[in-house]
Amino acid sequence: MEDKHYVGFFSGAALVAAADLIEGYPQEDTAFLGFFMVAQPLQAQGIASGIVEEICSALSICGFRRLRLVW
Repeated sequence: MEDKHYVGFFSGAALVAAADLIEGYPQEDTAFLGFFMVAQPLQAQGIASGIVEEICSALSICGFRRLRLVW
């Protein structure tokens, strides 16, 4: 449970996206994105892509080599 995180992404006080992230699953160097949701009015604007790029950058700095997204 200490490797599981619920993350919110905000623009000011407004929650624009939420994610469920598990570190070190299924392999030690892999992070697993269990869900990723963007507020409906903000979809199809490239916001999700930008957030995922930032997640990938942050995870890479932390030593993770892979990010898996549940389908």
